[in-house]
Amino acid sequence: DVALSLSQQKMEALINSIDGIVWERSAGTLRFTFISRQSESILGYAPKLWLEQDNFWESKLHPQDSAKAMQTSREMAARGHAYSFEYRFHAADNRTVWIRESGTVIIENRRTIALRGIFQDVTQSKLDAQKLDALNRQLMDTSRQAGMAEVATGVLHNVGNILNSVSVSATLAGEKLRGSKLGNLREAAHL
Repeated sequence: DVALSLSQQKMEALINSIDGIVWERSAGTLRFTFISRQSESILGYAPKLWLEQDNFWESKLHPQDSAKAMQTSREMAARGHAYSFEYRFHAADNRTVWIRESGTVIIENRRTIALRGIFQDVTQSKLDAQKLDALNRQLMDTSRQAGMAEVATGVLHNVGNILNSVSVSATLAGEKLRGSKLGNLREAAHL
């Protein structure tokens, strides 16, 4: 009995040292049968709420992710394979937290009896990915604008060369006209 109690204490210490929320829930109802204490530090909800309230998890899912998250959980339970997916969850302090749910399906006598897994807060990774995407778009826009500026510079250079050629040609034509006998022709025509 003492050995069992010591083993249980070690297991609880191990579970409570994980940077995530360890859980177990019924495969049929998706109701939680175990939730680790990190649920309070990560999401602000005491384990008691998860265990006592029907549909607690479902009620905290982000509206845009709710149906898909519930459907995915049910499909994974039916398939009987390990899984991982992400969705948004409303924390007690009104933050939206991105959760990566990783789970395994517990099967006994060829029947799925439970799901066990971990919820990890991946919000910072999502925010970092969004920032990286924004920076990438900004880099592409800047690159495109730099390319357009280079083209414009080339066009202006070519226009400048043409104008310079026209100016030189006009100067040469003017000099030839001044040196020609066109003035004499005008006087002759006048007479």
